[in-house]
Amino acid sequence: MHTSFTRRAAAAAALSLLLASASWVSAAAAPVPARTTAVPQAAADLPVRKLATRKKRTSAVASAHRWRPVLVEDFGGRFDDRLWWRYGGVSKASGAEFDSTAVRIADGALVLTSRKGPDGIWRGAGVGQRTTLAYGRWTVRARAERGQGVTMVALLWPGDNRWPPEIDFAEDNGADRRMMSSTAHFADGKRVHHETAIDSTQWHDYAVEWTPGQIKYLIDGRVWATVADARVPGQPMRLALQTEPWVKGTTWFRPVADSTPSQVSVYVDSVRIESLQR
Repeated sequence: MHTSFTRRAAAAAALSLLLASASWVSAAAAPVPARTTAVPQAAADLPVRKLATRKKRTSAVASAHRWRPVLVEDFGGRFDDRLWWRYGGVSKASGAEFDSTAVRIADGALVLTSRKGPDGIWRGAGVGQRTTLAYGRWTVRARAERGQGVTMVALLWPGDNRWPPEIDFAEDNGADRRMMSSTAHFADGKRVHHETAIDSTQWHDYAVEWTPGQIKYLIDGRVWATVADARVPGQPMRLALQTEPWVKGTTWFRPVADSTPSQVSVYVDSVRIESLQR
């Protein structure tokens, strides 16, 4: 299912566990968020439409492979339920609920907000992308507000909802926003994890290049980690973006604190999806 989308809009403006990975449940043909028990039904096919373009803040980067643009989303209009679905239900990882109303578009960005409600309960937010590809390049331009215990995650999830595998190409642990990680989860239950220093409160392009037998992780067009392994998955996968509050935390995920703001947002400026040309 390859659908191209480009836009010109007004203003230019920003998961999975490492120690025990979550599993998704399906509401329909398309996969639903990993940590949920109830989500909106997904459409079987996407409408093809051609839109005007605007200056894209997430752009293609140099690569030894050839890529074909499949989708360019700069969130210049309303949230498009034909392209995305909103998380709902309860996280099997952190135990937090996902609030579908905490997803919005503002000032040309997708905004995902984890927040503490009047009832004292923390809830997260997330979206899934309906385009499914076997191999490709995904680039997400994003930034996150500071807030201990609230994570930001960009990942690829199996199109058939059968976990593993999983590719987390931008995931922090809700600490001080000065570390970003990647984790490749293989079908045999093993995983390869990397971390790098970064200030994720600033805008960055987080990307993954997934080709047969290899995964490359990029930040701002530069490769910072590579996985070359025969266990690299080859099945169709799709993009998911989320923020999740960890009330209890783990040995890796930091818990929310008294000092954590009652609302912490992740901003996604743009998303670019490209298929691998062979």
